[in-house]
Amino acid sequence: MSRTRYLLGTAAIVVLGLGLVSLLGVVFGREGAVRDPERRVRFSFDGGAPGMPRGLDVVSGGLAIRDGRLVATEAKPDAPALALAEHTRHEGRILVTAAGPTAGWGLILRAEGAERYWFAAVPPAGGPLEIGYTSDGEATVVSRARATVPDGAGVDVRFDANRIDVRVDGNLVVSARGRWIAGRQVGLRSTAPGVAWDDLEIGPRPRPVVRSDG
Repeated sequence: MSRTRYLLGTAAIVVLGLGLVSLLGVVFGREGAVRDPERRVRFSFDGGAPGMPRGLDVVSGGLAIRDGRLVATEAKPDAPALALAEHTRHEGRILVTAAGPTAGWGLILRAEGAERYWFAAVPPAGGPLEIGYTSDGEATVVSRARATVPDGAGVDVRFDANRIDVRVDGNLVVSARGRWIAGRQVGLRSTAPGVAWDDLEIGPRPRPVVRSDG
């Protein structure tokens, strides 16, 4: 009987300890991402903890939450600010709002860390959106849009192992093909300070709608 009581008491202590750790993580830790059953992850920059949301990690440069937006505080063309999140598939979708000055604003997809990734970004001096890839610090532009990204625009990037499509406010503005990099991280990129993002969502690439004649 004493052994049974000992085991039950030990189990109760373990459960209580795990609950306490979880509570402390909520109170003192970073605010986490919000997930839904469709495998979409939403990062909120409104209120809550002042640090980066859990699951979105700064790997270079500086980023901070200010006035409900994520803002680049330290970023240069040769030393961009980068924040990455794990994305376990080679295909996906990034939805985000460009909030603030957009010269230097960008997104990262199919990354293999901070040195190898695809990007959809505006040049540091401004201008049309570009799609390209960075390998060992060298950037190569593959495709360039005719349209710019205005402040407040909704940007929708869809990608798989062979293709990248970028939509701005619902309009397809630029596409590219390539198989050179096949990493499983996505995130944010800035080559100039003051760039900002809002309403970040990462999820699966939408499937084509199949219509039947019947």
